[in-house]
Amino acid sequence: MSQKFKQLLNNLWIKMELIAPFKSHQNRVSKQKNYIFMEKTAAVLIVAQLNKVSSTKANNEVIPQKKLYGNKSCLDAIQIFGCTNYVHNKTYQTKIKSKAMVCKFVGYNKTSKIDRCFDPIKIKVILSQDIQFDKKNVWSNISSQIDKN
Repeated sequence: MSQKFKQLLNNLWIKMELIAPFKSHQNRVSKQKNYIFMEKTAAVLIVAQLNKVSSTKANNEVIPQKKLYGNKSCLDAIQIFGCTNYVHNKTYQTKIKSKAMVCKFVGYNKTSKIDRCFDPIKIKVILSQDIQFDKKNVWSNISSQIDKN
């Protein structure tokens, strides 16, 4: 994207939000589902008579899920910082090349549902949604992976 275009967007106070390539589900349908989800969350907070100051902190540090149903929320989507993951490379994939790159999880993107992964071979951060996580291997073996290549 050119600097002139970025400057134009900035002058018009337009916030640019990039999406992952080859992902058609990031469109109006997902925005509508997010809107419905936020409406349901607001309704749950009102019904549970929880603190109006913050939706994450409820009475006595109790989250809405636990207040309503007696159990904690599922946190399966949260990943361990530094765990090994395999980023699927669909853009440059051929029959002979490997189908995934070994990277390390370094966080989430601020503007979209993309994970940030560090590639120790190319020494750069990769943004992707197609990732398989290996939570057994954390930062301890990153130097051995670089030495192999």
